[in-house]
Amino acid sequence: MTDSGHLGDILFGLRATGALADAWDLDAAAPLLDACVNFARSVLSPADAVADREGAHLIDGRVRVPASLERAYAAYVARGRHLMGCRKPTAGLLRRRPCSTP
Repeated sequence: MTDSGHLGDILFGLRATGALADAWDLDAAAPLLDACVNFARSVLSPADAVADREGAHLIDGRVRVPASLERAYAAYVARGRHLMGCRKPTAGLLRRRPCSTP
């Protein structure tokens, strides 16, 4: 992995506590984790800095987020990340469902 920051610390903690168990093949997951880190650094972090200065606004009963966050979400969707499945416990079973919708 190319990350030299917190991702390594998080993975260390997950390994040390057994939270990852045998469910993850970190060699196979490394490209996805790197892509997530790169997206966070190149898209989310700059968008958050701008959004922190501009703030959200309530307009006609709806919350309007800064344009930087709209662009960050559009980039997230353009990469297909919103289509990745998440596991949700349902009646004792794990079923696939979309993480979010555009």
